[in-house]
Amino acid sequence: MRADTRGWDEETPHGSADNKQHINLSDVAMEVLYNDIRSFMDRESVSGFINRVLSTYGEQAQASLSCAQEREQEQLQGQLGGIRSVSAAEKNKIIDAICAAHTAQRLAVIDAYPAGAALKFRLNKENFESLYIRSGHPERRWYRSRGKYIKAILEEYARKTPLEREAIYFGDWLETIEDGIESGRLLQVTSRQGKVFEVKPYALLTDAGGMYHYLVGLSMPRHTEQAEEKVASFRVSRLRDVTTRPKRYRSGRLTLAEKDKIKKELQEKGVQFLLERNEEIVLRLDRQGISMFNAQLHLRPVPTKKADLPDGGGEYHFDCTQRQIEFYFFKFGEHAEILSPADLREAFREKYRSALEIYKGSAIE
Repeated sequence: MRADTRGWDEETPHGSADNKQHINLSDVAMEVLYNDIRSFMDRESVSGFINRVLSTYGEQAQASLSCAQEREQEQLQGQLGGIRSVSAAEKNKIIDAICAAHTAQRLAVIDAYPAGAALKFRLNKENFESLYIRSGHPERRWYRSRGKYIKAILEEYARKTPLEREAIYFGDWLETIEDGIESGRLLQVTSRQGKVFEVKPYALLTDAGGMYHYLVGLSMPRHTEQAEEKVASFRVSRLRDVTTRPKRYRSGRLTLAEKDKIKKELQEKGVQFLLERNEEIVLRLDRQGISMFNAQLHLRPVPTKKADLPDGGGEYHFDCTQRQIEFYFFKFGEHAEILSPADLREAFREKYRSALEIYKGSAIE
């Protein structure tokens, strides 16, 4: 098993004035990194983003080989602890062999990450001290440099699903939400536009595509007198802050009737569209549109009524939000026509017209 310390101990710490760090990332990791920065951050900052990933995910990453080994050893000790026919010494040999094999596999993955573009950022005080000031960093034996170690963590992060990456970056908020649900504490959330809401939390859910986390509950604007509580969902990665209100404040515990109300709206609208108003929407689908409707299940609204038309198409009625219809049917193009309401029909017409304008004129040579 490789244990290569060349370069780590010999590196000279960067000046405390800037704490600059140079790393190299593959094209895949670089693209994911910048996409998540734009998606997750209120104010985009490469340094801020990387430092948060290092702080929240560093020790949990498989790339932190010593930490991963330690977790695996504890797990195996528990699994083998009840086997009396094997001596403690033999169990330790088995555990060491398994951990060594898994560490070798992890090293092979790390060594296979391709080179790409150079990237500079500034380590914050916490990460700078952990990597450069404190002695005996547990990962120093595995990597030639601190930059190689940081690269391994970010490359691993970039290969996770969007939902997993969101959970890494917003892990502290998700924990706050889960604690609020369990304890019945009122939550306060702040949108990126600076609007503040108080939320009685019901659940932490994902959308149908498994892409994002949503806080679902009864919500009302803060500092608004006689405001009505509404069933609402907040995409966690679109918030600026999530905190728990003090215990002396009003309770965040939901009644059975309130929970039933939330469940009903979730079934009718889906987690992404809770704040929007339902209305009757009527579409005409041609034969190809009906075929597409029957085949595409993701975010498909449920018709309340449908009727066959002489040309083989159909007229479909829905009781849902306009955004649900837009999300689902816009890609149908000529195979779906909005009949009502008029404002949604006009919205589709304008979007198609704007798209057509791009292609007018001479072809690109």
